[in-house]
Order: sequence, then C-alpha cells, then structure tokens
Amino acid sequence: MQTPRGGNTPLAIGLLVLAAVFAVAAIFYLSTRTSFLASSEARHYKHAVLALILCVLCLIGANFARRPQA
Repeated sequence: MQTPRGGNTPLAIGLLVLAAVFAVAAIFYLSTRTSFLASSEARHYKHAVLALILCVLCLIGANFARRPQA
C-alpha cells in the first residue's frame, strides 16, 4: 500500500517494529548473563553489537521506505 505521496507506510512500520525488537535484544544481551541463543552463560557483547547494527539498518530502511518517490 502506498501513500498518496509515494511512500510505503506498512513497510516502514514493519521495519520500525523490527528495529524495536532488535533494540530490546541488544539491551537484553548487554544487561544479563544468559545462554539464550548462545553457547554459554555469559554476557554476549558480539550478539548485542549485531542486534544494534540490525536496529540501525532497520531504522535506515524505514526512513527510505517512508520517503516519497522523486
């Protein structure tokens, strides 16, 4: 579905929701000692950094998805 200005609003909203999920995952991995989706019980900084990178990429994608076509 495109808005009258040419953006793709459902895609932008989906990417924003996904960015929020990745942000929560990054906070989770930075703040707790866990073995969830990892091999050992520890703080997983690499997982947190990856989640933050994916969060930023989703935000950038949402920004492009909401922009009108030139």
